[in-house]
Amino acid sequence: MEFTAITASTAAGGRPWPPPPPPLPADHQAEEAAAAEVEKECMFDKVVTPSDTGKLNRLVIPKQHAEKYFPLDASSNDNGLLLDFEDSAGKPWRFRYSYWNSSQSYVMTKGWSRFVKETRLEAGDIVSFKRGVGEAARGRFFIDWRRRRGPDVVLPPPHHRGFNLLSVGSDGFACPDVNLEGDSVEEILDKAYITKIGPWGGNRGNFNDIKVSPLRLNSITIRSGEVIYSLAFSYSDNYGKQHHAGPWGGCKDFSYGSFDTIQLGPSEFLTKVSGTIAFSAQYSSNVITSVMFITTARRYGPFGGGVGIPFQSPVMSNGSIVGFFAHAEWVVESIGLYVNSESKLWEPMKGQDSVTKIGPWGGDSGRPNDVNVLPRRLLSVVVRNSTVISSLTFTYIDWDGQPQTAGPWGGLGESFDGKVDTIILGRSEFLTEVSGTLGWNSGYSDVVTSLYFVTNTGGYGPYGKGGGTRFRSSHSNGSIVGFFVNAADVIDAIGVYFSPERETCKEKEEGGFGISRSMAYRERVEIESASNDLEHIVLDQSAEPTNLPLALLKDITEDFNDKRQIGRGGFGIVYKGDLQNRSVAVKRILSCHTFNDEAFNREITFLISVKHKNIVRLLGYCANTENKAMKHSESGEPWKYVFAEMRERLLCFEYIKNGSLDRYLTDELRGLEWHTRYQIIRGICDGLVYLHTEKGIVHRDMKPENILLDDLMIPKITDFGISKLLDGATHAVTSDPTGSRGYCAPEFIARGEVSTRSDIYSLGVIITELVTGCKDEPHIQNVLRRWRYRWNESANYPPFGYQQVSKCIEIALKCLSDSPKKRPKISDIVSMLNTMESTKEHITNVGNSPAGQISAYPWELLEFDLLELNFPFEINKQIPCSLQLTNVTDDYVAFDIEMMGILRYCIEPEKRVVPPRSKCNVMVTLQPHERVPHAMVCKDELFILRCAAVSEGLTAEDIIEDMLNKKSGKEEADKVTLKVVILPITVD
Repeated sequence: MEFTAITASTAAGGRPWPPPPPPLPADHQAEEAAAAEVEKECMFDKVVTPSDTGKLNRLVIPKQHAEKYFPLDASSNDNGLLLDFEDSAGKPWRFRYSYWNSSQSYVMTKGWSRFVKETRLEAGDIVSFKRGVGEAARGRFFIDWRRRRGPDVVLPPPHHRGFNLLSVGSDGFACPDVNLEGDSVEEILDKAYITKIGPWGGNRGNFNDIKVSPLRLNSITIRSGEVIYSLAFSYSDNYGKQHHAGPWGGCKDFSYGSFDTIQLGPSEFLTKVSGTIAFSAQYSSNVITSVMFITTARRYGPFGGGVGIPFQSPVMSNGSIVGFFAHAEWVVESIGLYVNSESKLWEPMKGQDSVTKIGPWGGDSGRPNDVNVLPRRLLSVVVRNSTVISSLTFTYIDWDGQPQTAGPWGGLGESFDGKVDTIILGRSEFLTEVSGTLGWNSGYSDVVTSLYFVTNTGGYGPYGKGGGTRFRSSHSNGSIVGFFVNAADVIDAIGVYFSPERETCKEKEEGGFGISRSMAYRERVEIESASNDLEHIVLDQSAEPTNLPLALLKDITEDFNDKRQIGRGGFGIVYKGDLQNRSVAVKRILSCHTFNDEAFNREITFLISVKHKNIVRLLGYCANTENKAMKHSESGEPWKYVFAEMRERLLCFEYIKNGSLDRYLTDELRGLEWHTRYQIIRGICDGLVYLHTEKGIVHRDMKPENILLDDLMIPKITDFGISKLLDGATHAVTSDPTGSRGYCAPEFIARGEVSTRSDIYSLGVIITELVTGCKDEPHIQNVLRRWRYRWNESANYPPFGYQQVSKCIEIALKCLSDSPKKRPKISDIVSMLNTMESTKEHITNVGNSPAGQISAYPWELLEFDLLELNFPFEINKQIPCSLQLTNVTDDYVAFDIEMMGILRYCIEPEKRVVPPRSKCNVMVTLQPHERVPHAMVCKDELFILRCAAVSEGLTAEDIIEDMLNKKSGKEEADKVTLKVVILPITVD
């Protein structure tokens, strides 16, 4: 990202800038000077269209510019050119430039999608193409871009209902604005005295502001990198209600930058904001490049790159910063503040001002962590510990009677190999003392190595292995109601909140908590505890599945809300459940299957014993049965209550983000790259080897919907609801007809016979779909031809690609044998793949050039510039599509094109003899139709081209069917399938 120092004497809004920063280093100045010396002339500007940034991943170049500046000759017309450009920062970009016959347009393809992503181009933005002028820059191309100009931002007057705002003069000081409308003087006296200061920075982005008057700032979240990408915060209004603002800025893609959240303590207030501003060429605006926050307790930051001119808020003798407003679109371009100028910000409740902070004990490293709301009574404590105290979580009741959770503070790494201990305090139990040890640990220093908790009824612990200097909290009466810590990967220091009073959960409504509210709090604590246990299981790969409470699974799925559904099968519905830091998948067995627990018990039994990277991991289960009183009446009888048995059967699995395989099945020319498809095939085979050979389990329902893909596209087999344990037998017979059409083996359909070879048949269908995108029996030469075509288009040939495709098709055909005995075992399939991978010989047919093309395979007689005929359909119009055939042999090759489908076409020529090493152009014209063809019709449309080597002197009239048919014994014959794509377009 390129930044330019701001040279204007004043910032936006008339505020004077501080002195300019020191000059750039000499080497950097030299680079910029050299770049500036290159003389350029603009060739043309291109306004980016929605299709230029869409899924086609190409930029269409207007014909008049393409033929003038980037002409293609006969030699380069087939394969295109590789064009190199430089942007204004000197970064190189390379695009493949070619002519598309299908759309009859000049396009830039490979490299364009990366350019769109990194520059975040949108429709309406402008891309400029330039070339160098003079000897030094002759032959060099340059590319630049600029954002579309949106409507000028009109700022609303600085007035919001409930605010008493002040204007900011040119001297930087606030003064009352006599023109503000709204509240009367009497009303204003009862509200916070709010001042609006700033903003600092640019003003091109969208203006973002709050809608409710702020009284107190609670938290700030910053996403930063070289600049401040986004800002969010929470605050309380005059009535104590909490509000959230933002995120303001770039929020569409969270894959860049780092997040930092500041949680202000109950007695902590923001008093100063400072940072830096610089001009960004990428965003064509002044932007905030760094920001730092100073509170009454400490300093946070700086966040961001820190390049540019500094700014800071005025120093305040009293009051605090309680909110923000900003200009932001892709990044935060300016920031302004709301200041509460009253020194006394809130009036504590009776007893609230007596809560004190004691400590902390330990080191001063790690990040300070504190509660958001002042605690009144402690409910539970969760300690993760091993050799040291790794993390701390606790729940408490605040002074408004609401339950709160703090933490987990500390390390939550997946390598954690310790244990999790939970303390749930009784209704009349209070924490009176905390003690422990502080010591040095490998990789850390001055950390909490053990903790021991003492209550009025007993002790808990010690947790951690201990060792080091002892510490102990000391107070005579009262109780510990909360904690604050310094923590990073472990707990470095711990302190306590102490209250001289012991607040009990009195069972009365006035001034206390009723029985029902107390029970609700207790259930909330139990849910929090179970949630922490489940999160630990998610992180600890060696942890065993556990029994989970129904209340937890309801809580994390919002009572099985329909909007959380991520899957549905014959036995149950799968929901996404959110824990504090992780997500899980919850499978709820349909009520019609809960009367018989066979499927539920079978799946639990199998999955508890299964541990493999290609099998979905079971985290927990729940079998809940309740008797519920329900009204019931029989004919002629009065209503009466009967007890009905309500069953809930649920399974909790690891959450697999990318969903199931069926979402990714496409043909050879699009979709997943080959190396990803092959990785998925290998993973499925490895998972089946484990199930068949080590566990003796037949899955019985292998299909793409039951194969999930994780973040790395590693497959995981799931849904064992109808699985069968062979227990040493070779096969079994079942009367259960459950199965998935298109994937069931013939012997299961005919006789109900189940064996490991049943899964092998399903595997054959899945491999076929992964390689070709459909279930049809594959023609290996056509499949290889289509993959070679795609590899040439992308100039990305995978090593062993030819053998892997060939071997996978060969394996799939063996798996699809009608006879189970002729199907290979899964161990044999894996052995075939291993043998193929171990050989170092592979067919590439690629030239020495990095951008070389894969030449035709030995059995190919004709090469095609298209394997799909694209027709941009218009009603009652002829739609032509040109197809070029190239004879790649030293023989004469005859061909005949046959149309398969119901639409009408004209083919010219239908037959022809092509001389050696020459080309032939075929024009296929879709005849006029009165309506757009149905999608199912288009799916079945294709052309079959048969060709064979023939003798010299043969003419088109001499070509007969037997001459081109392999079945007639003709060795040098080929059959090519060309698919048809109908592209309906809307004509205004």
